[in-house]
Amino acid sequence: MRHLPKIIILLLIFPLLAGCWDRREIEDRLYVSAIAIDSTEDDDTAEISVQIPIPNQVVGGGGGGQAEGGKGPSGPFELLSGVGKTYSEAMHQIVVSSNDPLFFGNMQVVMISEDQAKKGIERFMDAVKRTSEVRRQLYPIVVKGKAKDALNVKVPSEEIPINYIRGMLRSGTRNGIYADITLGQLLIDMGLPGCQFPIMNYMEPIEGGYRWDGIAVFKGEKMVGAIEGRQNVAGVLQVRTNQKGHVVIVQRKDGMIAFHPYSSNRKIKVNPDGSVVINIEVTGLIQEKTSTDDLSKAEVLEDVGNQVSATYQNQMKDLVNRSQKELKADIFNLGEYVRAYQPKFYNSINWQEDYPNIPITTKYHVTIHRYGISSD
Repeated sequence: MRHLPKIIILLLIFPLLAGCWDRREIEDRLYVSAIAIDSTEDDDTAEISVQIPIPNQVVGGGGGGQAEGGKGPSGPFELLSGVGKTYSEAMHQIVVSSNDPLFFGNMQVVMISEDQAKKGIERFMDAVKRTSEVRRQLYPIVVKGKAKDALNVKVPSEEIPINYIRGMLRSGTRNGIYADITLGQLLIDMGLPGCQFPIMNYMEPIEGGYRWDGIAVFKGEKMVGAIEGRQNVAGVLQVRTNQKGHVVIVQRKDGMIAFHPYSSNRKIKVNPDGSVVINIEVTGLIQEKTSTDDLSKAEVLEDVGNQVSATYQNQMKDLVNRSQKELKADIFNLGEYVRAYQPKFYNSINWQEDYPNIPITTKYHVTIHRYGISSD
């Protein structure tokens, strides 16, 4: 009997350890798959839209009714929208108009319209990162036109269009074509003192899907332009994130030769005066040849390598010139290296304003390891 009080206490404690007092059934949640952020005519407000799949229609695959909240097209998802001076105010409008609480743990993409990106994104990113359910591995992207409309694009191969975008981004980043920018990486880029020029993938809704156009370039929190075209983006990423680069086709006397890179190694040197030297070593193979060049001869192979190097060099020269003269933005993220290697110089200037005046030199060296089998 002397143990009876202890037993009673334990019996009273056990129910409290179950951990399910705040449980919520799956059916009692609205799962947000994507968020769209759009500007409005009033510069002080923005429109926030959320895409919510309708489970019974997705599984059935048989179409669906009109989306009430967002007035979207017929389909297996619903759009709900709200307008406010802050992200929280707009989201509150969505919450009070929905019949169940929103859940952001499955969200895949944050879409920002180009107009809103040019006005600024910091207040929205700050609110998103404070939402504990939001995963850092989702993709933030800038879209041409209205972001809300981009959520409504009908994709024949996918019932939920955001799944198509997620697949595009995963495949493109895995193959080194797109910028590997997740929400977590974007927040890091926006928070680092030396990285004052974030980038995001830049996409455009088209009939039946989406098209990747390049990368959106930011100066601080505002978009200042875009680098479009696969080769140009590859050049930027070759320096910024050490990606392998792009295929180069060089013209020979009686045909052409296609060089395919499979690795790249860049080394960045910062001198005491702040000038930057970028050395890039690219290794690859001959992917295609229509000329009669005898690549088994060392001098011919060296000449082809020099021609490929010159092609890379000219392209990089144009990118550096555009970044300093037109965009006035450090698209290569060189500020981090200047801050790390020459902190005294970095602290003596305003990197955002003085970047256009920084001397930048690029040098390429191309090594061709395999040139294929000759038919001769």
